[in-house]
Amino acid sequence: MKQVFLASLLVMLVGSLCAAQYNKGDVEISLAGNAGMLMQTIKYSEPGNVSDCTESRTYALASLACGIYFMDGISIEPEIGILAIQRSYPGQYFIGNICYTDVADSRGAVYIKVGYGVANAFVLPTCSNVPMRYSDKFNITITNIAGGIIYLVFDHVALKLELNYREQNYSADSGFFSTTSHSEYSNSALGLLMGFSMLI
Repeated sequence: MKQVFLASLLVMLVGSLCAAQYNKGDVEISLAGNAGMLMQTIKYSEPGNVSDCTESRTYALASLACGIYFMDGISIEPEIGILAIQRSYPGQYFIGNICYTDVADSRGAVYIKVGYGVANAFVLPTCSNVPMRYSDKFNITITNIAGGIIYLVFDHVALKLELNYREQNYSADSGFFSTTSHSEYSNSALGLLMGFSMLI
């Protein structure tokens, strides 16, 4: 099965005939992944008490995106992915990006993108090495900012290298007897994504 997949991929790579231009009407399919360090912060407040906690964990991310060029060099890019964090359960996310691609030469291009989305998992920092998954609903917001380079290794097939910053935010109110508390959670991650894309 592995040999069939590799042979099919090779046929697709070699079978592409036209140079990519990132023009209106083009569609770009991208697969990327990375690993990095996730910095987590929690601020907790209730009447008479305010506290905070910060810790870091390693993570791995895999994403699939489809860029649709509605103008030359400008695309909308829906993205889905899986985020796995050390000592926790993996979660899924959905982001809507807008991307600007500038063709540098016949084989290379640079791009920037910004996006906003939701996720269904958030790891609560406990500062005690106890893993906790705080939310399973798609009620966690994600802000996505990225820039990178694309280099055509074959016509229509490119390698991508992307510097990516993501911030997740979640807030919750809780009560115990007559006491009410409000908590705000924030995860930020800076990572280098590597992958490939196909322009069809």
